[in-house]
Amino acid sequence: MRHDLQSITLPFPSNLMATAQSPLALPPTYARALKNMILGPDGSGTKRNGVATLGSALGEDIIGLFTYPYNGQTQLLAWSAAGKIYRQNGSAWVLLKSGLNVNGMPQGVIFAGRLVLCNGLDNVMQYDGASVSDIETRVVDAGASLTRISNSQFSIASDAAFYPVGSTVALTISGAEVLAIVASATQAGVTTTVTLTTSPMSVAPTQVKFTVKPPAFAAVAVAHNRLWGFGVGGFSPNLKSGPDTMRLYYTHSVNNAQGWPDPATGIIPSLNLADKAALADELLAMRVVDGMTVFFCRQHLQLYEGTNPGVVGGGTPDFAWLKTIPVGLAHPRAVQSLPNDVLMLTPLGARTLSRRPLMMAWRWRA
Repeated sequence: MRHDLQSITLPFPSNLMATAQSPLALPPTYARALKNMILGPDGSGTKRNGVATLGSALGEDIIGLFTYPYNGQTQLLAWSAAGKIYRQNGSAWVLLKSGLNVNGMPQGVIFAGRLVLCNGLDNVMQYDGASVSDIETRVVDAGASLTRISNSQFSIASDAAFYPVGSTVALTISGAEVLAIVASATQAGVTTTVTLTTSPMSVAPTQVKFTVKPPAFAAVAVAHNRLWGFGVGGFSPNLKSGPDTMRLYYTHSVNNAQGWPDPATGIIPSLNLADKAALADELLAMRVVDGMTVFFCRQHLQLYEGTNPGVVGGGTPDFAWLKTIPVGLAHPRAVQSLPNDVLMLTPLGARTLSRRPLMMAWRWRA
């Protein structure tokens, strides 16, 4: 009987599943069901053969896991529900960061040799293989009339918003750079007066740098050689309100995880996608699909073409709105990149975004 048995080999379904049709009516390019499958980079799929224990128990609930290649090895980082970040070291866990807000939803991407982390509530951070630190950049204040008032106070023709309480300034005094913390900053007309917590200015400083940090993004993404950040606060299942729910920030410098501000002005460039929304919405995720940049909002999608969002980092701006699709994303993490396509979970079910090769018309496939 053994010689009578036959093996049937079927190709992996290139169109995945169609939730809007009966399984009995699907063509052979669709699967009736996909359970516990791993999608390959070439569009193939393999069966997931269970799970295995890795290392010892952390002792805290893990809400985010991240990998980071370092010195030829892959490090594993765990973000716990207690507001802590750990690195696995053999069978043990090493504490890297504590005191983080416990209400955020951790997200991270690898960019320019750094693992960039955010949760919508704490400062955007970076991991370099050894430690976790806030992303920040010091920018020379180009304001005129830098004047020493006392050992702990100076004034400059600038904006007090550049000197928030608790931020760090770098003063050039007698050719050396000295760091100090801002105690207060007041503005009268065009003049800002800054008071420091220490008294480092025995002589007048010749230059001052203020510190710029990106907003506490809920999500960060990598596209077109830049970091992009968006979202405010921790994750909510409901639509958030506010003026910045559709605002998208991006690094002024390319291939630089710390290159957020324009070095000439200290301003972080941004786009407001609400201009093309025509309704209250919230930006949740973004991907690059077949050369197009897709912004996934809670109630609709926006498609853009081009790679340079503004006259920054050299080149000519060519980033332009292409189309709006009235289907939204159900959750910020409910997006899976595929070869020349993307799989997403919408309130209407699972969908993919595809383009016919000979027609510049986008179609939805369930």
